[in-house]
Amino acid sequence: KKGINSVYTFLAYDAYSCDNEKTVALNILSSIIGGGMDSRLFNSLREDLGLVYSVSCSSHSWQCSGVFSVMAIHSKENCDDVIDAINKELSFVLEKGITQEELDTAKNQAKAWTYSHHESSNSMLSDKVYSTLLNEIGMSNFIRILNSITVDDINAVAKEILNKSYSKL
Repeated sequence: KKGINSVYTFLAYDAYSCDNEKTVALNILSSIIGGGMDSRLFNSLREDLGLVYSVSCSSHSWQCSGVFSVMAIHSKENCDDVIDAINKELSFVLEKGITQEELDTAKNQAKAWTYSHHESSNSMLSDKVYSTLLNEIGMSNFIRILNSITVDDINAVAKEILNKSYSKL
């Protein structure tokens, strides 16, 4: 019988509730840091260092709270190195910030996903229900906020969220 070869590591930070407009900037930051194959964490931890099988970031918001998390799948031998590499990349974001090119790419991806997600009448109705019942931002406000976000906004959110201590799971 084979042993377990993969380990899941989560780093979780307190974030914003769903009625806070900063959730949009945090979602964009999440995309830049760990939102796919062109993200900072993917390039650093998987492509450059070869430490992980998979790495991603996510941001979730609820009525009273939210969470920003980094998740990595890796071999158990790499656990300390993975956490160190994640912390190094997040520290780099705090010190140097993000670029205008990263912001533009992430905003375009967010717009494309939002428009494609709202093509059906069920999705539009669901958006109205959630935005009404849960005080969520809603699609039209999301796009308005998204268009107004600057590099300085993203960097300010990064400092606010990533300067906190995280929970390691």
